[in-house]
Amino acid sequence: MILLLMSLSTAVAGRPPALTVTAADSRGEPVASAAVHVDIEDDRHEVNAVTGAWTGSVLYLKDGTEVPLERGSKVSGWVVAPGYRPARFEVEVKKRKERLDITLSTMDLRATLVPLPQAEEAQDVRRVLRMAAAALSQEDLTTASERLEAADRGRVSLEGPSYVDATLAVMEFRTLIALSAWRARVAMAETDPSDANLAALDVSRGLTADLALDWRDYARQAGRDDARAVALCRTASGRSSRCD
Repeated sequence: MILLLMSLSTAVAGRPPALTVTAADSRGEPVASAAVHVDIEDDRHEVNAVTGAWTGSVLYLKDGTEVPLERGSKVSGWVVAPGYRPARFEVEVKKRKERLDITLSTMDLRATLVPLPQAEEAQDVRRVLRMAAAALSQEDLTTASERLEAADRGRVSLEGPSYVDATLAVMEFRTLIALSAWRARVAMAETDPSDANLAALDVSRGLTADLALDWRDYARQAGRDDARAVALCRTASGRSSRCD
């Protein structure tokens, strides 16, 4: 018995510490759709859908090198979830079982908040974009996409700031439509976690990230604010660093 206890003690002593990161909403309820990005890994860890927690004891560099956690290890990254603002975290592992609780705040993603082109020559495009926003607010993604395509065709006749404003609006709407589709896939996967639903969810998430990244790039080229594009890219991306 003594030898057995010594062996178990040695095994425990040889294990690296474990870090658990939990994601909860403002009411303290687990966020089932959350994921954890650790900076040095540049990877995406989905949390446990029931507890909202992810636990890791070994991290992996981008070249595949294993980095076991040690006491004194400093870990930084992001906790993300569709519909919530990405939350930055930094923690030092001081105990064998280190825990970090993150409260996610909701991100206002109402379609009616998307900035629209205000110039007189853009009034037709603005009208169609408002129709797209109304459809998206009703979660009618088909109609929203059709209206958005009409607005996209109309914006090519614009010039200067009006063209930039219309292009940014179209790109933001496209990202929001993809995000809405992704969130619907998340809900489907929660009730039916079949391989087909999980695969569709992953495709929808990836599309959201790609569209947000395109929007971010255009905003930067045009000298416009890219904060919302970066946030949505980081939320959906499998590689958080691509969104910086």
